[in-house]
Amino acid sequence: MVFNMDKLLFNWASIFYTLTFIWALLKSNKYCYLFYFIAIFLNLFSVIICLYHSIPLVPIFQKSRFIPLIYSLVCLLFLKHKHKNVSLSYISSVSCFLSLLFCFFPKDFYLPFLQTKTIFAFLFFICEIIGVSFYLLCGVLSLQRLVSKNAIFEQSIINNQIKWGIFFQTISMFSGEIWSYLNSGSPVVLQDASVFSCITIWFYFIGFLHLYLLKKIDLHQKDFIILGGMIIIFIFFIYPETGPFTIPGFLP
Repeated sequence: MVFNMDKLLFNWASIFYTLTFIWALLKSNKYCYLFYFIAIFLNLFSVIICLYHSIPLVPIFQKSRFIPLIYSLVCLLFLKHKHKNVSLSYISSVSCFLSLLFCFFPKDFYLPFLQTKTIFAFLFFICEIIGVSFYLLCGVLSLQRLVSKNAIFEQSIINNQIKWGIFFQTISMFSGEIWSYLNSGSPVVLQDASVFSCITIWFYFIGFLHLYLLKKIDLHQKDFIILGGMIIIFIFFIYPETGPFTIPGFLP
């Protein structure tokens, strides 16, 4: 019953994420933010239930509950600074896509394992999702700049989000190394797919910043490179968290 309630709350959150996107397309900001806050509230409660029944262990196999929530919170923090010409429809589209993807393609439930009983496992888990959320926000901004002629904002805004993403992902990787050392006596376990995906995404965006600082790419190339990073994130980070197609339930 506990896990059904967790899924039920997340499924309802996906409905309100979708309503946020629809109302954003209709240019009704009043209802957009109302639906967005409701979706985040429901998503947060599903995460709290998940954590309550796993702490002191980490629900390492339940990223699908955390990714839409943390991405949406990162976006709200970004919107709080009132950046001009940033469309809520573009931002909410990712929340809608992620929640519906994990709603219709849920991953099987796996119990947390004993080796996650350490603060470094939590840092590895949470900071990686925060870092990737900043990358996803960069992808949204780049897409809007390519598609919409009214989307005029400086490259420094996107670069700052990438820097935050690299910062949190670096914390995640170092925490993961400490966790791995405490667990297996080695700072790196190459057989673990999460290590490979984390390193791949990190190197991609580090490479982008190097190209930017060397001034080897123009504005449109920057946007296309960032969108290429979104494909890598989907392949290595999001797709592994999905499962077989399932018709979601919305009643207890």
